Amino acid sequence: MKKILLILMITLFIGCSKDDVLKETEVETQIPEIEIQDPEVEPQTPEVESQIPTDVTQEILNINEEEFRFTSKAKKNMPFPSYDFGAELYNGKIYAFLGTEDYYFYKNNSYGKVCVYDIEQDTWKTVNNIPQYQAHASSTIIDDKIYLVGAYGFKKTIQVYNITKNVWEQSLTLPIGSYWSTVETINGKIYIFGGYAEGVNGLGIQFLSTVQIYNPKTNQWTYGTEMPEKIQTPNSLIYNNEVYVWDLNLMLKYNPVNESWTYVDKLQSYSKASQEGIVLNDYLLFISGQNGHSFNDKASKKIYLYNPKKNNYIESISSLTTGRHYNYNVFQYKNKIYILGGREDQQWNAMDDVVEITF
Repeated sequence: MKKILLILMITLFIGCSKDDVLKETEVETQIPEIEIQDPEVEPQTPEVESQIPTDVTQEILNINEEEFRFTSKAKKNMPFPSYDFGAELYNGKIYAFLGTEDYYFYKNNSYGKVCVYDIEQDTWKTVNNIPQYQAHASSTIIDDKIYLVGAYGFKKTIQVYNITKNVWEQSLTLPIGSYWSTVETINGKIYIFGGYAEGVNGLGIQFLSTVQIYNPKTNQWTYGTEMPEKIQTPNSLIYNNEVYVWDLNLMLKYNPVNESWTYVDKLQSYSKASQEGIVLNDYLLFISGQNGHSFNDKASKKIYLYNPKKNNYIESISSLTTGRHYNYNVFQYKNKIYILGGREDQQWNAMDDVVEITF
């Protein structure tokens, strides 16, 4: 048996959900048996998901690492406040699945709305409903299909939204019901790292170290090599064909070709909880984040830059208007960064703002 780190999160009713308070428990991970298929990992560099639309030419951005500054600009607010929501960038538009955490509070008796933000027009449009409950879902995109993964209550739900047709195409079932996982698309397959799951025999919760892999072409599930750590609230990004996965004071790197994990020593002490990250040119940018997991741990207002080639880690001189946490979303488009939603760091209220960052 392995001891799970304890979380005691003090919540407020405004913008909070009941899962913010987790009980102490002692559990051991039980991975359900599935029919393991051949890993089908080709001995070549895998294609990886890109957050840069195919119709956009990426310009080279040179950031002054000696004096790392940025400017921020408020953009059109989201239709309503949201945190812990799935969102993906496609052809200059951000598809956000808003209100999933508590949409009944916003009336209309719905599980949430599919809302589209046109970055260049700075406009929002609601285009569809979310048919099934999926609070605290993660997301990823393959071609023009967005996969919403997991839900509070350790649901095994995956819903698939077709952007082009504006329809929900199908539902899938996770081998391990979970939420707060981090999800990436690698070589046409969906990789689901960690997350919260139900404890053994239904007692309490456990943090997962599992890597669940779904192949949409064959409709088959497999498991990848487990992470060397059980991660509480993982986040991730893809750089140089490898996946960086992190939480508070922990940074791991996963190679999907040889199924190996390594620790990124330079970033161990810098990594924060509830911190989003993104790749911009050859820089890794980490936005905001907390130095702990409790209500009293306020979120940083800084952006942090890591240059893998120089192995340099730099904190911005400039500051964000507010720190944020609880799975806000971050995207890059034409060398600018867009930050959406989350919870602010004073009262943990859900946020509806969109902030454009320019370097």
